[in-house]
Amino acid sequence: MTSADREKWDRIYSQKSATTIPPVDDWLLECVEELTPGRALDLACGLGQNAMALANLGWDVDAVDISQTGLDLAAQHARSQGLEINWVCADLDHWIPDKSYNLIVLFRFLDWATIPSIVQQGLNVEGVFCYETFSSTQMDRLDNHLRNSQFTVQPGDFDQYLPFLSVLRSENTKLADRDVARFSGLLSET
Repeated sequence: MTSADREKWDRIYSQKSATTIPPVDDWLLECVEELTPGRALDLACGLGQNAMALANLGWDVDAVDISQTGLDLAAQHARSQGLEINWVCADLDHWIPDKSYNLIVLFRFLDWATIPSIVQQGLNVEGVFCYETFSSTQMDRLDNHLRNSQFTVQPGDFDQYLPFLSVLRSENTKLADRDVARFSGLLSET
């Protein structure tokens, strides 16, 4: 990402308030319903709704985003709910996690140049990666807002970019406001 990306997201989030936090993503709740809470990492967390949902479920959460403005809003909302989350402002192009997460989640962000290495380095053995982002069919929607198909998952991408994970579930789903590709995978011992 670039400083222009940081400025763009800071500008977008500066028009929001801590009361405009979006709802938790349903796919996240499906991914974690049978997992024992441990350490979780929410990548490109935005306004932190998924990080807060995980914290409410008993997870110890680190949440990373490029926008300090978004993180400040998320932190304010989390404090009002009595939640403790470690908010980290970082550019994922240059951020490396320690290998200590039982769960890594990522929603609506796609960068195959950085995400696979972060997931591979950040997951514990038997850790789960839960991912949802735009599928290639998003480009066919009348209400599509994306300008470039490079921000969508193409058929075969999960196999190509995440071969180190055992697939738990992979699907394409049409939601009311977007078409998504969903993936959950387990890091097994090699």
